[in-house]
Amino acid sequence: MSQEIQQTTETKIIAEIERRLGPYQTKPKVTVVPDLYKKTGALGTTTYLDVPNGVPKIIEIDENLFIYNEPAAYRVLTHELLEWRFIERGEQYHHYMAEKYSQDILTTVNITPLQILLWNKPILRGLLLGY
Repeated sequence: MSQEIQQTTETKIIAEIERRLGPYQTKPKVTVVPDLYKKTGALGTTTYLDVPNGVPKIIEIDENLFIYNEPAAYRVLTHELLEWRFIERGEQYHHYMAEKYSQDILTTVNITPLQILLWNKPILRGLLLGY
């Protein structure tokens, strides 16, 4: 997948989150990390400084997701961007809130649950799409 498409989709996701939840206080810093899952057991992480208000520092997404399962990569990216926004807002349950809003944001930027399902089920994808 090209870097341009990834950045364009990331920009769309950020714009939609800002439209619904207000602007970010600091611009999210997203990095793609090789083998993040092998190192941490997570497909994506939001690291933040644990100060009274919690200050987000960086979002890391596993590189293999963008290579092998783009819809899932965007789901993880959306979740982490939402967590960043909820941490900034001071939400106590930022992970829960990110889970609650993720699918709605993805649908708005045209990544459907069907795409995610088909990427997770390669045999079904092959039968339906003919490859």
